[in-house]
Amino acid sequence: MPSARVAVGSWCVALVLASVIPIPGSSGSPSVVPFSPTAPFHLVGYGVLGALTIDAVGPRRGAMAFAALFAMSVGAGIEVLQVTIPWRTFAIADLAINALGAVAGVSIRSIGRGNKS
Repeated sequence: MPSARVAVGSWCVALVLASVIPIPGSSGSPSVVPFSPTAPFHLVGYGVLGALTIDAVGPRRGAMAFAALFAMSVGAGIEVLQVTIPWRTFAIADLAINALGAVAGVSIRSIGRGNKS
């Protein structure tokens, strides 16, 4: 389990770093499309975080809920952090995609492991 926790921490660091670097062609202003062009990265990034968190928590009661809430909280924290960065923006759509990715990652990993918590 310690190596699983290291993986979760490392992935969190990677998400933060990826979320603060400038995106070429982005002015930092809100997009006119209803979804972020980075939506696939959000979906996969938080899906992986949710799956890694399930591995770190193990087969405990409430593990799925904890893992999903943890991944969503990381996503929310990063979105709030982006408010302070001139070339990044806070986006409700990104929060929703982060949550969808987190739940999907937790669910897929749990089904693969046979968790029912």
